[in-house]
Amino acid sequence: MTNSSSTAESLTLAQWVAKQSWDELPELLSRQLAHLLSGGGEVEDLQVINWLSDAGWFDGLDELPSSLLLFVKGFCVRRAWFALQPTLLEQGWSLEVGLIRVTLHRVTDAHQSLPSENSALAAIYDDLDYLANMTPEGVDAQIRAFWQKYEAYVSGGEAYVRLGAEPSDSWPTIVAKYRALASKHHPDKGGDAKRFQEVQQAFDQLKALRKR
Repeated sequence: MTNSSSTAESLTLAQWVAKQSWDELPELLSRQLAHLLSGGGEVEDLQVINWLSDAGWFDGLDELPSSLLLFVKGFCVRRAWFALQPTLLEQGWSLEVGLIRVTLHRVTDAHQSLPSENSALAAIYDDLDYLANMTPEGVDAQIRAFWQKYEAYVSGGEAYVRLGAEPSDSWPTIVAKYRALASKHHPDKGGDAKRFQEVQQAFDQLKALRKR
C-alpha cells in the first residue's frame, strides 16, 4: 500500500516525493498489466495515469499548477515503465516505451537484452531529486525545447535521416556523422557520387537551419 492514500492534504512537490513509497510503484502498475500478458498489446500513458489516480497515487498534489501536475504524472508513469522492463524481459516480454504509449510483445530471442539507450532514459526517471525540484518554469522550458526540436525535425527531417542524425544531436555530433559519411561516399575514395552529393546537401541544409 502506498503512502499516498494517507496524504490527502496539500503538499509541496518535494514533500510529496519524500512521502511516496517508490518501490511500490512498479508493482502497482504491473497488477494492472496482468490482462495484457496473455497476448500482448498497447497501453497509453493516459490510461496508466487514470489507474494510478484511482489508486490514490497522486493524492496531495491538487494545488500544483496544471502543467507541473501533468509533468509529475508523466514522470511517474515513465519511471514505472522503465523499472518494469527488466522484470518483464525475464518473463519473456519486451516492453517498448513510445512517446505516448507502450507496447508489450513476446520476446523471440531468449538472450535479448534491453537497448543501451533505455538505460540512459531510465536513469533520468530514476532521479527523484530531478522530480522534486521541478518547477512550472522548468516544465515550460522543457515544452519550449520540445517544440524547438520538433520544428527542427519538421524543417530538416529528411536531412537528419540522410546523415543518420537526430534533431537532439549536438552540432559536433552532426558534424562527425557528416564527415564519416562524406569520407565513406567520396568519389575520390571509390564512393558513390550521388550519395556523396546527398550527404553534402543534407549537411548544408542543417548548417543553414541551425545557423552554424
